[in-house]
Amino acid sequence: MPAFRRGLVIRDLATALRERKADLATLLAIEVGKICSEAEVEIREMIDIADYVVGLFR
Repeated sequence: MPAFRRGLVIRDLATALRERKADLATLLAIEVGKICSEAEVEIREMIDIADYVVGLFR
């Protein structure tokens, strides 16, 4: 798969993370035992990393 198409997959992943951020943070908080605000920060970091990687593919 060419780099551009891999970048699109990662972009779609970042979009899905943004759409379900609150749900994922709640799930992470339950799974790991963190407070929701810390879990939201971790989800935000995942989104930021995905955005960074998409930028690398351009």
